[in-house]
Amino acid sequence: MPMAIDDRILGQPNRSPALNPARLTKPALEPPKHVIAEYRHRELHVTCICGWEGSVGTDPRQPDEWKAHLAANRDGKR
Repeated sequence: MPMAIDDRILGQPNRSPALNPARLTKPALEPPKHVIAEYRHRELHVTCICGWEGSVGTDPRQPDEWKAHLAANRDGKR
């Protein structure tokens, strides 16, 4: 039985690199720790899923309590 071009290159007949089980597994991702759970628009009030509560600013260029909370709890994996 003749081998396909891909099989000759890989040296493994009937094996597709796209179906390699080792390539299909992905590392488990940790759930986000600091995500907005509730936002009250009129009060500009935010509740984080960790239980923290504070306000957000109306000017995206200005620091606010929510940005400070995120910065204080950043784990440095970025």
